[in-house]
Amino acid sequence: RAIVAFLGNVSEPTAARVLIHSIRQQGSRTPIIVATTEISFQSGEELLWEFPDISVREWSQPGKWVDTTRHAELNVFNMVDYDEVLFIDASVDIIALDNLDHMFADRVVGNSSSRMLAAPDWGRWATTPSEKLNSGVLIVRPSTELFLCMLQVLTSLQKPQWSTMESESQGFLRLFFGGKAVVLPFLYNTENTLEKYIGHLWFKQKHLTLLRFAGATPHETWSTPRFLREFRSESVKEALAKAGKDYDQDDMFNTLSAKWKQSFYTLANFSDIMTMFGLFHDRVSFDVLRRRANDQSQPKNMDVMALTNALDPNPFVPRGVSAQRGMLDRLVFEGLMATSRLPWYDKPWIGFTTEAESGDLGEGATVDWVKADRAMSLSGTRGRTILFWYGLFAGDYWEMMEKHHKGMQVALLAVLRQMGLSSQRMTMPRNSVWPFGHNIILPTELLREFVSFAEKFMNLFTMTYSRTCPFDTPVPLQGASAQGCIGYTTERIIHVWAVLAKVNLKYVVDDPQLRYVAPCNADVVHCRKPS
Repeated sequence: RAIVAFLGNVSEPTAARVLIHSIRQQGSRTPIIVATTEISFQSGEELLWEFPDISVREWSQPGKWVDTTRHAELNVFNMVDYDEVLFIDASVDIIALDNLDHMFADRVVGNSSSRMLAAPDWGRWATTPSEKLNSGVLIVRPSTELFLCMLQVLTSLQKPQWSTMESESQGFLRLFFGGKAVVLPFLYNTENTLEKYIGHLWFKQKHLTLLRFAGATPHETWSTPRFLREFRSESVKEALAKAGKDYDQDDMFNTLSAKWKQSFYTLANFSDIMTMFGLFHDRVSFDVLRRRANDQSQPKNMDVMALTNALDPNPFVPRGVSAQRGMLDRLVFEGLMATSRLPWYDKPWIGFTTEAESGDLGEGATVDWVKADRAMSLSGTRGRTILFWYGLFAGDYWEMMEKHHKGMQVALLAVLRQMGLSSQRMTMPRNSVWPFGHNIILPTELLREFVSFAEKFMNLFTMTYSRTCPFDTPVPLQGASAQGCIGYTTERIIHVWAVLAKVNLKYVVDDPQLRYVAPCNADVVHCRKPS
């Protein structure tokens, strides 16, 4: 017996990684074979590095008709070195919630003499008592004779004999086997949309073996349903609904996708490589961060640090929480400075967030942790990459700065010249998203490099503008002192430093275009300009 995870033609193996990890987490000891095509073979090799106990096979295309539709997955029927094979389509998000070894021992499987057993395709596209099979999960008893017969039938077809809404393999298997192969319980291959469209069956969810996500998928969707409902245009909503990909706007999607994401977080092991410091300054902001830390859809790697005003005689600092005191308008940066000097912090990456991060904002401040994981792996612990998920788009950076803080560019460049940096090097990329400096993830050594630069800048800024703030601020400042406006400056200095230090700013959100629309609609300074 074997479990086959088929990659199809996907070039990125995140879905397969989580599937294999969840299979092992649930206790299965059945050998796992990753089947690939020529296109996905490299992804299979990556999985072998991460899961040394698996094996990888490349499947050729067993048959084609004139439109070159591919059916590589039919090779499972030719795996005659196994008596029984559990086939799982690993090109989509699917997660094991129980030990898959039990499927081979199921009485229904044992009593059936069929060469292929499938579960019904119940969910958004088919309801009870439909006998249409879903080809995402199959139990196959390989046979060379059967395989050759299937190829003969396939190659004899001049055109598909099934709906264009069906996948090639699923349509062919429905044609070849009919409804008689649909004998597996739906709990062995349950579509997430079952809860919404066939709710009377959902009471059995505690007994699910494999949960499959159709349409919207967890590894591609990190925005909250509320954000998507509010900021997607009506035309986009209509197109997604027509394609059956709008389920991520439903609140239940978050609940179900949390199961997939928790398995992904365990696999990615974020808590070993980084801590996300939640910076707060009062009880309200602390409560927001505490709720986020307990959110099942978020990784369990958050610590908190209280930022307190040196002039406040009774700052809010919960028991057991570290605190950093400083000037009110530079508290967040002082939190970054404090963590950069923690003698006990030895993880290669570090992150920061505040209560301002919210999936309900127009910017849609929500980390795409799949993109973050990939970026951290590619960058390495000594890489020069900052990840962010909360920022603003600017067609022209300096124009955006003048719009929000008139006079800041002149003041900022004046201080940089005192540091020996020529303003000619200050060419900021056009049509870019720029992070808010308190919602970032970066290598720990890179944080220390930035803090060293920013401290020199702040000291010179304070000396140069000791009596007045040299630029406009959204809120009038008491005393109009440099200390009162330096907080605004430190939010921007990370952008200039990144350009000077050749640091890559990586925007890790699931849908950058969606986050572009709201700020652009609010002000043209946040819209694209001709290149």
